[in-house]
Amino acid sequence: MLNTPKIVFVTLAALIFGTTMFATWIPRFAVRNSPVVTGQIVARVPIHQWGIPRVDFTINVEGQNVQVHAFAQRYLMEQAPAKVAFHYTGDPTKEVFLFEHEENPLWIALFCWGVSAYLFVLLRFRRAALIAPARAAEVS
Repeated sequence: MLNTPKIVFVTLAALIFGTTMFATWIPRFAVRNSPVVTGQIVARVPIHQWGIPRVDFTINVEGQNVQVHAFAQRYLMEQAPAKVAFHYTGDPTKEVFLFEHEENPLWIALFCWGVSAYLFVLLRFRRAALIAPARAAEVS
């Protein structure tokens, strides 16, 4: 049964997770207008980032003697092809994003915020439904 503390917990968790996903989307938004380049994946190293299993792709940029890194979800370790495309700003120290293969965290953030808003409204109506009969009993 859904009680008020559970609804509050899930609402807060959805808000926090949605905000985290939004924060991970901001760097992707910043490079959206950079030119798209291709490169060869030369190394696929499993890592943990913020306690989450991920993969570190080392990519040689075609036409340049530069290596860049892309951190992606672990399931892409074997699924990503050897040749990938990404937005490249020209700075090899910045992370690149494999937009053809990675999920867009903005959609996850919007979904979490939508769930949180729905649960907040549910909580408000549920509270109003519980308070209204009590007030009616006090009046009569």
